[in-house]
Amino acid sequence: MAMDEILDSIEQLILDSNRVPLTNKRMVDEDDLVRLLDQLRNDFPREIQEATGLMKERQRILDSANKESKEIIDQAKNYANKLINEHAIVKQATEQAEVILERAKKNAADLKADSLNYADDVFQHVIANVSNVLESVTKSHEHIKQKKNS
Repeated sequence: MAMDEILDSIEQLILDSNRVPLTNKRMVDEDDLVRLLDQLRNDFPREIQEATGLMKERQRILDSANKESKEIIDQAKNYANKLINEHAIVKQATEQAEVILERAKKNAADLKADSLNYADDVFQHVIANVSNVLESVTKSHEHIKQKKNS
């Protein structure tokens, strides 16, 4: 029988026992009371052991839950740090890409300007050569005309 049942039985034994007239006392059957008290004494250590076992199990469950929650928190922190690091890497890569792109644009603009300058120099040289050739042709033509007229 459980302790609370034994205590209920003792209480019922007292309430069911006869009153001593003109007092606040009762006449309890000694054998019944001693039997219930012995049973209480015998069951008390078992109840304590069960309670201790329950407390240990409760503590084990709490420890397990705390450990699991700590692991979940650690995993979340690690994941957050990973995302932060990946974000930093992406940001750094984006910045480097922008620098490379700007450098490429500048190089392209410089190359275009150099190409235009080179083309201008070539045309200046061609024009000068063509002018010299034209002048030479014109002189030759004049020379032929003079010979023809003389």
